Amino acid sequence: AGFAELKAWLIAKWMWNPELPIEPLLDDFFNGYYGKGAPFVRQFFDELHRRQLEWSKDPKKPLRIYYGPHYGWFTDEFFEWAADLWAKAEAAVKDDPVISYNVRMGAFGVDYARLERLRAAKRDIAKQRELAKSLLARFDEAKTSFTKLPIRLTNSNGARGVQIRKEWRRLLAEPAAKRP
Repeated sequence: AGFAELKAWLIAKWMWNPELPIEPLLDDFFNGYYGKGAPFVRQFFDELHRRQLEWSKDPKKPLRIYYGPHYGWFTDEFFEWAADLWAKAEAAVKDDPVISYNVRMGAFGVDYARLERLRAAKRDIAKQRELAKSLLARFDEAKTSFTKLPIRLTNSNGARGVQIRKEWRRLLAEPAAKRP
């Protein structure tokens, strides 16, 4: 569900005028929604799409909505680079609570992917715990925010989303001696 707000905004704009070119719309959205963090978020957005287009040039490598963070063109380096960009965006808007919220929630997908990759590889428990704690805090913040819009981990946000959050809480609760 990355960039869900952008998708909804673009659809609304194009419903009024389907002839509007995308670049000015993207600039308008990123600047309005991410404020001073826009250049960093836009850099991530553009690189994400560049990689997706490069990957899908091969007809045997179509883009599908159900691929997880371990698939194809995703690399640890890409996600670390992306996390750094989102951190720069957050620092740029630290004095604006509304825009800062947008940036923190926007970075959720990158941190989720980083945590899932670390968990799958059974690496860096300390980093896993740090990411799980941060993600759970953003869940709580979203539930109590002025928007009252919950974060969704799955299409239904049903049992699978609940299970993922339980796993994160269990990771935080486990004594260090029990973890591999």
